[in-house]
Amino acid sequence: AVDPDYRLKDKDVIRTIRTDVQEPDVCADYTILHDQDGVLVVNKPAPLPVHPAGRYFKNSLLHILREQFPDRIFHTIHRLDTWTTGVLILGTDREKAQFLHQQVDKKTMRKIYGVMAVGQFPAQQFEVDQAIGRVDGPLRGVGDHLAQSKKCLTRFENICTRDGITLLKAEPVTGRTNQIRVHVQAAGGSVLNDPLYSPEQSEEIPFMGLHCRAMTFLLNRGDEPVTITAPWPEYFVERFGEELEKIRLEKN
Repeated sequence: AVDPDYRLKDKDVIRTIRTDVQEPDVCADYTILHDQDGVLVVNKPAPLPVHPAGRYFKNSLLHILREQFPDRIFHTIHRLDTWTTGVLILGTDREKAQFLHQQVDKKTMRKIYGVMAVGQFPAQQFEVDQAIGRVDGPLRGVGDHLAQSKKCLTRFENICTRDGITLLKAEPVTGRTNQIRVHVQAAGGSVLNDPLYSPEQSEEIPFMGLHCRAMTFLLNRGDEPVTITAPWPEYFVERFGEELEKIRLEKN
């Protein structure tokens, strides 16, 4: 232990002693979609956090991967929320991770999501171009006046509505925490079963209605972009069937 007024210095080491605690249950049944050229792409299930944080440590994707592949290194390139399923990219060497991060920073790495939502939304295509910042604790909201507010843009397409649930196609152009979830709320509704932002909970749908269907990016410099897709969860297929074919990444 050190004095509360102690200032950290270069090369100081911080150790956290973690007592045995009961972590929340997760689904560790991920599948590998791609694993070569220093890039690992998985289909992340839910609930499963990507990073150890809060109540989760061993029950996180990174910890599970490191336990299963102790000789490998995994660099996170982006993240999916605990309750979001679908495509997740990791770098397995430092140089490739830097190359992937550059694509994120330049906004050349594209993502497309399927969203189960409730509420009233504009017909066909629409955009939400509103800054996102902190409201309270983990909650985010829209508005330039909020703390740590940054400009954000999400493009949506209203695909169809079945039994009061709307299928949206969402392409986040920027990448803020909870961006799609907050922008769906700003558009007049909420993501189904969203534990933070939705009053609408459905016992028919087991998880939050947000799935990263596909991502397009460069595996290597000079290559043509590749698109990797994750299979739809069964509850999306049961509800919307062939309508899901309309959710795909179009060429720019």
